[in-house]
Amino acid sequence: MYDIFFISDNTTYSDRKFLKLKSRFPLVKRAKSAIDAQQKSSTKMLWIVPSDITVLDTFKFDFKVPQWEEEYVHKFKNDNSYDGVILISKLKFLSTNEINYRFYLNTKEVDIRASEAVNMYDQFVVDSYEEYLFALEHTTTELFWMTSSNIKPVDDFKFDLHFKFDNLYDRQQNHAFIHIEDGNQTYDGIFLCSTHTALSQREIEHRFPVDRKEWDIIASTYKSYDRFVVDSYDEYLYALAHTTTELFWMESCNIKPVDNFKFDLFFSKRMPNMIMIENKTTRSFIILIHITVSSCVQSMQNYHRKKLNIGSQLIERNGILLLVKQVGMTLFL
Repeated sequence: MYDIFFISDNTTYSDRKFLKLKSRFPLVKRAKSAIDAQQKSSTKMLWIVPSDITVLDTFKFDFKVPQWEEEYVHKFKNDNSYDGVILISKLKFLSTNEINYRFYLNTKEVDIRASEAVNMYDQFVVDSYEEYLFALEHTTTELFWMTSSNIKPVDDFKFDLHFKFDNLYDRQQNHAFIHIEDGNQTYDGIFLCSTHTALSQREIEHRFPVDRKEWDIIASTYKSYDRFVVDSYDEYLYALAHTTTELFWMESCNIKPVDNFKFDLFFSKRMPNMIMIENKTTRSFIILIHITVSSCVQSMQNYHRKKLNIGSQLIERNGILLLVKQVGMTLFL
């Protein structure tokens, strides 16, 4: 059997792909390039496996090259093209362009499907730096989509952007797409993140990658908050555990929202930390407190189930309320 070399860098993503291949073929080795693999090989022919493909379970690396064909680069099918696994001689000279563009001279195409291309990148919901690190650690693709629980993709955004192996620039770049909110366009919604260029905690928390490529493609808009009927503490805990949004609406089976109340209130992360909305007819209030503001959490410490004293103002219990998921405290207004 010829030596098998997995060509990759030291990203976590490529580590996992290498280990998966090694679980099937324990003698597989790792190399930085095809030239590096040739120098390390102990067999006269060697397999080259790029990191951006997935070797099929049916492919056994058992192809034998006749002696009179050893001078050729044998190319195997990657889906329906021949830009994946190759079998080359240890003595075969490969130019830099041949390696970079996988456009080899003096080749033979072998009509055996060895691999499949990765055409769809993994998707992760990321609302914290810890979730970003999880995505970076567990993605099975070289790039991955980073969305948020507070936004939703627009209908015609299909997450189908993909970069060919020879587009090294875009594969190593982080990408930002247009987010629509209140008629404004920003680039703090959906991102396509590269495993080659890690983001800092500050960049994640502010959803502002400094070194990024901005695409003139509308990808996302704000997401309506989930709604739950809550008439007991157990129902509240259920809502807290199952909501998919950062905030959620809590209503009661004993009340009926008026017809013109559309549950379309939305708070941008760029808005103030505490917002109070007064219903002048009923003299009731809705309060939203941003989850990341410790001073707001401190102001809630002396709350009561039926009354809440914030500053010098006493607010009576009445109506429908927005709750903050991460804080886990209820403001009954």
